[in-house]
Amino acid sequence: MARSESLGEFRTFDRIAYRNRVMDGLTEAAVALFLLAVALVLPHGVFAAVVCLFPIALIPVLRRARKRWADPRIGYVEPMADKPREILPGIGLFMLVLLAAAIVLALILRGAGGSYSVAQRLHAWEPALAGFGVAGGMWYTASRSGLRRFYAYAVVSGLLGLALAAGSDLGFVAGRRTGLQWYLLAMGLLLAAGGAIVFSRFLRRHPVAHLEENGGQR
Repeated sequence: MARSESLGEFRTFDRIAYRNRVMDGLTEAAVALFLLAVALVLPHGVFAAVVCLFPIALIPVLRRARKRWADPRIGYVEPMADKPREILPGIGLFMLVLLAAAIVLALILRGAGGSYSVAQRLHAWEPALAGFGVAGGMWYTASRSGLRRFYAYAVVSGLLGLALAAGSDLGFVAGRRTGLQWYLLAMGLLLAAGGAIVFSRFLRRHPVAHLEENGGQR
């Protein structure tokens, strides 16, 4: 019984620590930068693969930003790190299910008639794959942190991806940009705006506690 209570207390502590890591709006800003960067380089072929390394460069930038603006306000507690062997299989399975669903949908739509090939159908439904991929990450963040805004991001991401995929498939999304680019731009701007609002509120609600120059205690 005592062990169960201790485990429950540890999970509660870890949840609070994780929530403190993502409550400042900087996470949304980092994801927004990544999505917008991919959107900008997507038409340039090989450079799109290089930008996938962008999150690695963003990690130290995000840490420095939190050290500069967040840690002096709410302190720093490192949450329990996710073990790759525990989360990677789930991520891989999630992406495989998405890809399988897209292929099945493309085959169904191809069988329903039309001049589009399966490959063209899959290309049209890329926004849905990206939308649900981002939604999965947002849903995980929401479930671990308890912050409901990430559930909202997840729902919006999935619906936006589906809407743009359907529009691409039906020919409504046209022009110089593909449906995937429109998704990346729209979701990136949404997260950037949301992150800016959350960050602004975070700074107001959590001012830095300065010690008085005269008579202050350490």
